[in-house]
Amino acid sequence: MAEQDNTGELGGIATARAADPMHRVLKSSLLLFGAVLFAYCACIVLHELGHAAAMWATGMNIQRIVVDPFGRSGCVTRSPLVWPTVLFWSGAVLGTLGGLVLAALAWRRRQSVAILGIMTGVVCCADNGLNLIYDAATRAGGDATWLVLYGTPRAVIFAAGSVMLGAGILLGCISVPLIGIRPEDGVKARAAVFAAGILSWAGIPAVAWALGGGAAFRHWAVSAGVAVAIVLCASAGTKLLQSRWRRNMDGAKGIEWTKVGVVNTGGFGLLLLLVVLGGRSSFEVEKVNQSVDYIPQLNELARAGRPEHLNAAPYYDRAVELCIEPPGRINLDMIKEWPAGLSAGQRGLWEEWLQSNVAALSQFELGTRCPCYWREYETGPTLLAVSPSPAVFHVMILGVLLRARASAMAGRIGDAMDDIIVCHRCGLHMSSSIFEMEQWEGISISSVVCRVALLVLDSDTADTVLLEEFQRRLEQVARKQPASFDLRGEKLVRLDIIQGIFTDDKRGDGRLDMRAMLKFSAGFTEYPLSNDVILQCAKRRRRETTEGMERAFQYISDVLKRTPWELEKKDIFISEGMAEVADNNPLIFTLIPNFYMMIHGQARYRTELRALIAVVALLRYKADYDQFPSELTMLARQGYLKELPIDPYSGRPLVYRRSGDDFILYSFGADFDDDGGTPSYWGKPDKGGDQVFWPLQRPPHEPRIETEQ
Repeated sequence: MAEQDNTGELGGIATARAADPMHRVLKSSLLLFGAVLFAYCACIVLHELGHAAAMWATGMNIQRIVVDPFGRSGCVTRSPLVWPTVLFWSGAVLGTLGGLVLAALAWRRRQSVAILGIMTGVVCCADNGLNLIYDAATRAGGDATWLVLYGTPRAVIFAAGSVMLGAGILLGCISVPLIGIRPEDGVKARAAVFAAGILSWAGIPAVAWALGGGAAFRHWAVSAGVAVAIVLCASAGTKLLQSRWRRNMDGAKGIEWTKVGVVNTGGFGLLLLLVVLGGRSSFEVEKVNQSVDYIPQLNELARAGRPEHLNAAPYYDRAVELCIEPPGRINLDMIKEWPAGLSAGQRGLWEEWLQSNVAALSQFELGTRCPCYWREYETGPTLLAVSPSPAVFHVMILGVLLRARASAMAGRIGDAMDDIIVCHRCGLHMSSSIFEMEQWEGISISSVVCRVALLVLDSDTADTVLLEEFQRRLEQVARKQPASFDLRGEKLVRLDIIQGIFTDDKRGDGRLDMRAMLKFSAGFTEYPLSNDVILQCAKRRRRETTEGMERAFQYISDVLKRTPWELEKKDIFISEGMAEVADNNPLIFTLIPNFYMMIHGQARYRTELRALIAVVALLRYKADYDQFPSELTMLARQGYLKELPIDPYSGRPLVYRRSGDDFILYSFGADFDDDGGTPSYWGKPDKGGDQVFWPLQRPPHEPRIETEQ
């Protein structure tokens, strides 16, 4: 039987497959996939070698080079930065130059070698350029962020990034024939390769996101998208450019499966090599790890083992829910001007508002009768996010004080005193919190309540029995006042911040994470930190910052046990002491509370209430003897006062002088001298004067309270 020759038929089948557009699209897409995979891995290596070369040239000690294709790469060193600008430029500049050198060396090689080398040049140029532009614009924590911090103008970084990106685009246009796209191909064929190339990369960013997080995803997406978009989109208008270089490239001759296999083997081989050889180093890279959950400690401090039925928080929350919005802005000035400063229509609105909030004010009063107040906190991104905002109490407090003033105007002094005690108890709850913000709120409440109480007492309508009972209740509040700020909750907040902006080396140490630090600076501080401060913070390690923070809070706690006068008399320079304790760590100075304000705030907090008690005792003495005592010590000797009110700015009792049918009672204030009772706000040093508690200081237009009989 004669044999049939099928050679021609098989050759025709092979030729038909090669000419099939979809067949060629598949090969071009796979070729592109492997080439960009290799190029991305090579780009990481070249970038970090650029940093390593700069470190070696400047005499820095390189501990290790971490190359992680699915995470964050870098060169680890603890040496001081000699030429930081050179160091942070070196990765992008030398990495780009290295990619261009590889592209030049591969130019006249075989197609599989040429596409690997030239695509490496494309990705190195595009990735380094785009990352410089992106990082300089967003301060994401990369090399460009450091360059900006060290004074390099953003315009220079944008220009350099644009040049690198332009070089990548040009090289990408030239290399289009290497992946099988020819000038005579139609738009559909190019679009098909473009779509297939994008889809072939869809899984890689997903893997990068799962293994390395957002930073790895961004680099993979940039490399993949830029390479694919440049090579394929730029091909639409580069027929002339391709024809000029066709004699130097064999890309238009077709793509064989062997070449596709070689390119993908090179890409996956380099990826595997980096994972295997760099895997151990990759897992040792220090990353931010908020391993300690401070919420349970915070709740334990707040609750202090007390049963839930003693907590005032549920009543306060219910009061806020029931509270109806006031018809206008309510503040201390309005309370002081009531009712003379308001029209009849305004008075009617506010009286109606008070009547409509009877249920809310009742719940608020029930809350103040509870002996304790605390909050249960839930986990947030940081403890700053769970810190309470006590502003919700403002309307309730001022509403009760407005009612107190109205009661005094109607001659119901006893009701007014009851409301004043209610507000004092709320202030006591706030000042007993473990958060600085709520403690300041307690101080603010106490100060406002004391002023309103003096307004009520100035009505001259309270009898001795009411005054004695009022003084007894005020003394109960005074005994429960905390001696100083409780900083335990604030310390936990700061420790949580430290673990959120420093990396964790699993040994209690780590370096400052620039991305986290910039995010903290922009979002959690009142004013963004300056570049100089951030650079100084970057020189500090996690352990020394944590230990310094512990010492700083202990130092503040010790300082807060002293009065302003004690600190002034002993020439204790707090700032110098804090600098020594904190080892001049700028991050500690940024994070610690304002202890100057605390020193004066707590001193004034205690003094205002004790001055109010002294005024009540003086009015009782006047009611009994028809005159004020000649000196303040007579009140203590005759049992009107259990202890004399001490001035925190003199170390002696408040200054008291009888003046005809009235008296003056004042503190030296922050200038630490006696200005003869010249009214001021706590004798601020720039203006001087004294803090006068009595007689009340009124603007000329403010009338004395006239009681409606």
